[in-house]
Amino acid sequence: MNTSDLTWDITFGPGHVFVVITASGIATPESLSRMARSVARHRNWKPGTPVVCDFRAISFSRISSPEILDLTRQRHTYMPMIGDSPVAIVVGSTEDAGLVRRYQTSSGETTGLFAVFSEFESAAAWIHQTRKTLPPGSGAFRMTDPSSIG
Repeated sequence: MNTSDLTWDITFGPGHVFVVITASGIATPESLSRMARSVARHRNWKPGTPVVCDFRAISFSRISSPEILDLTRQRHTYMPMIGDSPVAIVVGSTEDAGLVRRYQTSSGETTGLFAVFSEFESAAAWIHQTRKTLPPGSGAFRMTDPSSIG
C-alpha cells in the first residue's frame, strides 16, 4: 500500500503463523494510522495474529511528542480489529526506538505483547517463542536491551 509519505507491504507467513509488515518512508501519525487500519481490514487478517513490523526503513523524525499522544488516542479506531496480537517492532536507530517506546508507554499498551528490536531475526524468533510459551490474552511488557538498538 502506498501513501504520499509511507509505503508498506503486508505479508502473511506460511499457515498465517505471523504477519510481516515491511514499511519505508517518512512516518506521520496519519500514515501510521492508515497502515494499522490497512492491516486490520486485510482480507486474510485474523485478530490475535502475531505481527513483526520491519520499520528499519522508516524515519520517525517528523513525529513529535504531542503527536505520539494523538496516535494513542487514535488507537481505539483500529485496536478492536487488531485484537490481542503480540507485536515485535524492528527499528533502525536508538532515536526511533525511543519514539516507539514513548508510544508504548503513553498508550498503556496492554492488549498484547510488545517488544522493540534492532534485528529482524531476533524479532521473528521472539514472535515464535511468544506463540509457544504464552496463553492468549496474557499481555505483558517486554523490551530488548536498549544498548542493542542503534
